Amino acid sequence: MNSLSFSLKLWLCAALVGVSSGCSVDFPEDKPYACASDGDCGGQGYVCATLRDLQYCCLPEPEVCGNFVDDDCDGQVDESGPNDEAC
Repeated sequence: MNSLSFSLKLWLCAALVGVSSGCSVDFPEDKPYACASDGDCGGQGYVCATLRDLQYCCLPEPEVCGNFVDDDCDGQVDESGPNDEAC
């Protein structure tokens, strides 16, 4: 849905305002974006991660126990903490 929303915004922006007039679209930081490979994620350390058959752009960070998020982008949720201790 995020990529559809982005595509719609981009199309409307280009159609109504015109590409040459400084049209831009902002990406919300708290929403995941679909991907097929790391190259789809725009670089800057982001990787294309897979979790439960969904592929999304993810910025690897140390795993935080108990937050139910795949912080380190390895496809597992809460499997270890910052010092590799079990959650």
